Amino acid sequence: TALQGASALRQLQTRWGERIAILAGGGIRAANVTRIAQETGGREVHLGPRQPSSSEIDIAELEATIAAVRD
Repeated sequence: TALQGASALRQLQTRWGERIAILAGGGIRAANVTRIAQETGGREVHLGPRQPSSSEIDIAELEATIAAVRD
């Protein structure tokens, strides 16, 4: 998950963030998106929250995550 790889993402952000966009992805949710941004130093995330045991996007979670980013 992005949270588990936060240290590696921070290293990439520090080294390459001026040249390319580093997108944190995997396990991004409303409850952790702020922490992930703080720990990685990144400004962009990849969202696609899935419903448990499904390939469908959980629209409510997606909207909550976007709202958390805006706050």
